[in-house]
Amino acid sequence: MTISNAILCKAEEFSQANSNTHISLYDELKLESRIKALGNPEFQHNGSQEVNHERFYNYAQIDKGTWQSIRDPNSRRKTLQKKTVLRLINALELKLDEAEALLEKFSYRFEESDMQDMIIKAAAWHRSERDGDRIDVDDIIETLQIIKDQEQSKQKFIYDLI
Repeated sequence: MTISNAILCKAEEFSQANSNTHISLYDELKLESRIKALGNPEFQHNGSQEVNHERFYNYAQIDKGTWQSIRDPNSRRKTLQKKTVLRLINALELKLDEAEALLEKFSYRFEESDMQDMIIKAAAWHRSERDGDRIDVDDIIETLQIIKDQEQSKQKFIYDLI
């Protein structure tokens, strides 16, 4: 057997091994156990231990297509948009170290110049420092809406001066 044939055989072997070991982002990120750990009965099918995916992705404000690609082991998507990662951080109620690790996994970080990032980071910090205090998606949305309203009122005020 020539060296090139040996290399081709080994390459084929590696290819087949990798094709049998597809893992979804859902499994890689251990989302099932993280969702269950929230203890929210709304995320379960009729009181069973099975995760009600539709309720969770709606709660997390992740669209169905993105959620399906997260769960599909054959999906070519092996990364997520930053907004999806931030939504997972909120919905899973991650603490600061977990949130930063999840962002880093997808080559993101909290941006100091982005108020939304800072609010989500503050919520994650709060969960870390005050174990037991819940800050959920609704709290974050309410806070972001306050910031948005303040920004709009500033703009109106500036335009009133002109």
